[in-house]
Amino acid sequence: MHPYKTEAIASARIKSDRLDAHILAQLLRADLVARAYAADPETRGLRELLRYRAFLVGLQGAVKNRIHAFLDKLGVRPPMPTPFSRKGLEWRAGLELPQPYGEELAGLLRLLVALRQEIEAVAGRVRERARGDRQALLLATVPGLGYYTALLVLAEIGDVSRFPTARHLSSYAGLVPSTYASGGAVRHGAITRRGSRFLR
Repeated sequence: MHPYKTEAIASARIKSDRLDAHILAQLLRADLVARAYAADPETRGLRELLRYRAFLVGLQGAVKNRIHAFLDKLGVRPPMPTPFSRKGLEWRAGLELPQPYGEELAGLLRLLVALRQEIEAVAGRVRERARGDRQALLLATVPGLGYYTALLVLAEIGDVSRFPTARHLSSYAGLVPSTYASGGAVRHGAITRRGSRFLR
């Protein structure tokens, strides 16, 4: 069942399981319940792998931001333009800071190294999957799309034949403008943002 199509239940002033079940039964009887797409197990597994990588990259960004804020608080500026390069990490590890600051920085650096290793391991699995997928290899020929993005697009879309037009696919991704039409006046707003944020 598609959650956005059952707003009659969500917007009801009186809510109970019994009333919700009654409304659902009425919608089903009139064949007004929209079906939701359920991806096959292989596609769901691929989504999990790619979303796990996205999660790790987000954690890595949070740790880097924490290190930046931590050093700014102490008034320490890195002497190199790429502070998280190999030399930058060596410079940070060699800083002599009073406790508890030294312990905190050392812990953050250990965490960053561990995250990088895990991201690299997951990236290897992503490359392996992409090299065995003809559609992913074809998508990766588009400038700006690598193995990860190509697989992400394929995994989030699923079976592309279920979309009759490109506009339907854009709507699924939440990339079409919201539209308000009443009495002959039509107003378009920001994109709907409904659908997969990873695909968007």
